[in-house]
Amino acid sequence: MKFPFNQQNFPTAYRLGRALARGVRSAGRLEITGHLPHQRWRLSSRIANEPLAAKQRSLLRILAVAHREGLPTAQWVANLADEHHGRYRRRLLRLARRLQSGSSLVEALEQTPDALSDEMVLAIRFGHQSGTLRATFDQLLATPVDDVGEASPTARYSMFYLVGMMLLYFLVLSFLALRILPTLMHIAEEFEWNPSTAIRTLMAVSRFLEGTFLLWVLLGFAILRLVTSGMMRRFYRRVWASRLLRPVVRLRSAELLRLLSPAVAAGRPLGSALSTLARHHYDRNVRAKLLFARNEVEQGSDPWSALSVAGLLQRDESQALAGSTSNGTRAWLMHRLADRHQRQFGGRVALLLSLLQPAIVLALAGIVAWIGFAFFGFLSGIILMLA
Repeated sequence: MKFPFNQQNFPTAYRLGRALARGVRSAGRLEITGHLPHQRWRLSSRIANEPLAAKQRSLLRILAVAHREGLPTAQWVANLADEHHGRYRRRLLRLARRLQSGSSLVEALEQTPDALSDEMVLAIRFGHQSGTLRATFDQLLATPVDDVGEASPTARYSMFYLVGMMLLYFLVLSFLALRILPTLMHIAEEFEWNPSTAIRTLMAVSRFLEGTFLLWVLLGFAILRLVTSGMMRRFYRRVWASRLLRPVVRLRSAELLRLLSPAVAAGRPLGSALSTLARHHYDRNVRAKLLFARNEVEQGSDPWSALSVAGLLQRDESQALAGSTSNGTRAWLMHRLADRHQRQFGGRVALLLSLLQPAIVLALAGIVAWIGFAFFGFLSGIILMLA
């Protein structure tokens, strides 16, 4: 005999089923009931936090909407800050306070590092001074997020892994120096046997690491601090990156082409644009190159040839841009060249990162093989002597 599922026959199960159905419907409508009166719900999570690039893109979209609709930017930034936690929330609140105090958008962004990336701040500065701010916002939002932004987290994770494993190896070698190797040396002395060079070298290295273990720990934490410090990353990005790594110059060239394309499409003179970038570009090396190109343009040189001589464009690229028949065609070509530079840089970064982690693993495996070879040589020598 079957009983119908209703409140009379199954009262407890019926109430639970109704409550579950209401919860599912509420979740489907994205409604949160007020069972926790003092709980604040935010879009971002403390545990599964968004990458910095995603947060910066959210702020960029808020700024673009506020500029297009004529809305109070400070209030919108403060509202966005309520949706975040930790360091980026404090950064957005500082930005909102600077905007409320009367600072312009560009000045407030420049005084709040890493609220937006250096490239975004430079583009907003350039768009503001050239009168193409709305087009600049549209271009920044239309630029797809590629895999280049993942290079920094991957490199940091590799450094965390390397430093952590090295500290673990120091502990192991210190234990060997304190407990295992003295016993082996005592056995060798009892048998009047001279151990191999590998075990003696391992003993010397272990004793050295044992004596300087605290120093290595402090050095490891200092390296981690440098890797995770925003100030050090900004210093490297603005001063040394384009000097030490030639592919970074290609990336800076792609950024410049994207920055100049709205001004070129609008028919603005390129000399004034180069002058603005030469004053405000965040990269010291690129700023010097732009200053040289601007001086060449002021002396009557072709702007594209000047950029080529300065090392910011290749010769064939400058010839193609100079030979374009219209501003629209030239702006389109600049976007295509920027995309090509971006892909080349991304490919090189991906190649380096694909080699970095195996190199770290192989280096650590070499240390393990060296320790194993030393112990195997000692044991085989003892066995051969006793045989």
